[in-house]
Amino acid sequence: MITQTLVTILSAAWLIMFITGRSQYERIKKRTIELLLKGADLAKKRNLELSVEQYYDQLQPAWEQMVRDSARFILHKTELWPVLATPEYVRKRMNFTPAWLGAYLRLHGHKLSAAPELEEQIKTILDLAPKQTSRKQFR
Repeated sequence: MITQTLVTILSAAWLIMFITGRSQYERIKKRTIELLLKGADLAKKRNLELSVEQYYDQLQPAWEQMVRDSARFILHKTELWPVLATPEYVRKRMNFTPAWLGAYLRLHGHKLSAAPELEEQIKTILDLAPKQTSRKQFR
């Protein structure tokens, strides 16, 4: 009897952690997209020669603060246990890099310049993306 109760309690606690961690990660992804798309036009107006690298560097302080404000923990990449939602871990988990940023912006009509090596990475990401990509698929 105690064993069934203990298993039930542990299972319920894990399920709550799973749902909470997943929803916090989804919130971070959604807010990341909103942050970078809203800021792209404004940043480009301020600096016509804006590069992907510069925009990525400009986004970092606001993005890191958004991560701290949006979540306490997210799920590990295996989605079996929670991990603290530090900006470093979330960046790694999301693969939030200048190459990803450049590719995502291009898919949404914002073309920023990039160094040749970064340009190749962006093209590789775009080549791997579905040809008829809608905004909803990348959210």
